[in-house]
Amino acid sequence: MVRGRKGRDWTSRPISSSVQPLGKPFDENIELSLASNYSDKINVTGWYASDKLDGIRVLWTGRELYTRGGRKLSPPGYFTWGWPSSPLDGEMCLCPSLEHGLLPGLLTSSKPEAYLHITMYVLDAPSLNIPYKQRLVTLVSTLTPSPSPFLALLPSKIISSPQQVSTLLSDALARGHEGIILKNPNVLYERKRCWGVVKVKNHLDTEITPLQLDKDWRGKDRLTGLFGDKKIHVLSGVCGNGLADCQRAIREGLKVTIRYCGLDAKGMPRQPVFHRIHFTL
Repeated sequence: MVRGRKGRDWTSRPISSSVQPLGKPFDENIELSLASNYSDKINVTGWYASDKLDGIRVLWTGRELYTRGGRKLSPPGYFTWGWPSSPLDGEMCLCPSLEHGLLPGLLTSSKPEAYLHITMYVLDAPSLNIPYKQRLVTLVSTLTPSPSPFLALLPSKIISSPQQVSTLLSDALARGHEGIILKNPNVLYERKRCWGVVKVKNHLDTEITPLQLDKDWRGKDRLTGLFGDKKIHVLSGVCGNGLADCQRAIREGLKVTIRYCGLDAKGMPRQPVFHRIHFTL
């Protein structure tokens, strides 16, 4: 028997309810909306701000759960009990006491208790073809209170002025999150990178395909990888656990995330630094 966070037995519950307040379920996995990089030239007054979580992006089709990378997950029945049978765009996150690196293993585990430490934070309702401010109203009315101890609507607030962005970013970083996401209240859900949704961080990051570990002219370890179809050398940050992670990424064909300081005249990342393996699943 597996018990949920409030001590109740969830193993015998149905997978989801028949309610479809957020639109009809999808028959298959779809592309998710992606955020563009923030520019201070955008007037974000009146936009919605929420924390940018450090998890794994997922889609609940209303029946099944997929990662952004297209992998179908098989959560135990107790985890999705009570979820609306409507599509949800969300982020799977671990409780703060556990490291992010454990998340991929738990999501793919065959042990029913593996999901007890995971919460899906709902970001959007991709089946509703209405402006975001209206989608949010429907999300709040449907998910407050939450129908499941493993499902939560990510809180958001309206920005009163562009100057508030830096304060919201500092607060999100202090809570241990990656940054903030800003959404235009009038934007429709677009299954691509969208300029009505922007991410704000104190650094830029991207994914590269690692090719090999070698030495630079100083004799220090560096990672050579592909940024698109161009070779890039990660100049620093590949040491200690980073070496083992890079070796694993090369061996298993995984991508890695690098952080950088803008792009040079050739469109290549400046001062790229290894961050971690990029888990898309």
